[in-house]
Amino acid sequence: DWERCYAWTGEGFEQGAPLPDAFARDDAPAVCVTWRQAAAYCGWLGKRLPTELEWEVAARGGDRRIYPWGAEEPTCEHANFAECGRTPTAVDARPPRLDEAAPKNMAGNVAEWIHDWYGKSYSRSWPRDPRGPRYGRLRGVRGGSFYDPPEVLRTSYRYALTPGFGYAFVGLRCVADM
Repeated sequence: DWERCYAWTGEGFEQGAPLPDAFARDDAPAVCVTWRQAAAYCGWLGKRLPTELEWEVAARGGDRRIYPWGAEEPTCEHANFAECGRTPTAVDARPPRLDEAAPKNMAGNVAEWIHDWYGKSYSRSWPRDPRGPRYGRLRGVRGGSFYDPPEVLRTSYRYALTPGFGYAFVGLRCVADM
């Protein structure tokens, strides 16, 4: 439902704005999907959207990194964010500083829907319920995107969006249960 997608026009977000040509490439990330569409696609693959805790653990790499690559401040060599051209890169692009086992594009390129409803103090509930709040009005989004400033690329940075809309800067990552 293209009319419900919010795209950056250079002056702000506009509903139904045309996407730049970079989005039409075969290797471009899927964007403009609602939370429900993202969850349904993952389900169709036999997978699911990650919980907020799962996403953050994968991004931190198990050692509480500030950014997926470590503590260095973001550069365009680390991730694709606002200072790098404001267009998406290929889904299989890998910043050269990440090891081969690291998940790709955990910071920048496109932000990602997560399974959880957004809760203001989610880390306090981890020991009791790693799946996050049971209900809410907004869904969590993690990772930052090609239009975000560097601070949004931190592994701890979190925000929320209305799940019934698609956004030109938000995509998805599917995970499988082990």
